Amino acid sequence: MPAAAIDGVILGQPGIQMSLTLAALAAGKHAHVDKPLGRNAADARAVAQMARAANRIV
Repeated sequence: MPAAAIDGVILGQPGIQMSLTLAALAAGKHAHVDKPLGRNAADARAVAQMARAANRIV
């Protein structure tokens, strides 16, 4: 996701949302994610931790 003009992404594909969300955060993008955010609470915590570290909104 190198496009500098893109501020955020919308993710709605179940099953791969966590990996795509982490990729978006790593690229410095905000992410809107349909539920479920991950497979379990640990996945959700990992996403939240990365969002805080990247100063991005999920």
